[in-house]
Amino acid sequence: MNSRRSARELRDPDRWRDLLRRLEQAVADTRSMARTLGYHSASQDQWDPGFRDRWPRLLGDAGRAVAADPRAIRSARERLTTLVVDVGDLDPKPGLWPVYGALTINLRNILDAMDEVAAANPLDQPPLPMARMRERGRSARRRQG
Repeated sequence: MNSRRSARELRDPDRWRDLLRRLEQAVADTRSMARTLGYHSASQDQWDPGFRDRWPRLLGDAGRAVAADPRAIRSARERLTTLVVDVGDLDPKPGLWPVYGALTINLRNILDAMDEVAAANPLDQPPLPMARMRERGRSARRRQG
């Protein structure tokens, strides 16, 4: 009944330290991406349709993938690489190259950081034994009350 023994792996800080660093990196790149979009929205430049139509869909797919799907993260990374190659063939206004570059680098960094997190799937860990026992107690009280 010693819950500390069965929860030892979940409580090992060495196991989570790298995941937390990766999450920190993903947050930093997400903030950078938001700043880039904020700066760009103040300009009057219109995105080239080749980027405008694909990047937001890719961003949405990547956001869903980092929830815990390493295969979807790999797929998003491959699509991002294809987008980068295709953007190289575009002829956007000179002021848009840095925007496209910043957004693709940030997204690549997020995908790279989150692949290990998604593989570990820390949000889908089983509840700790004591938490399970507390939940059973709550359920029993609800049935009685």
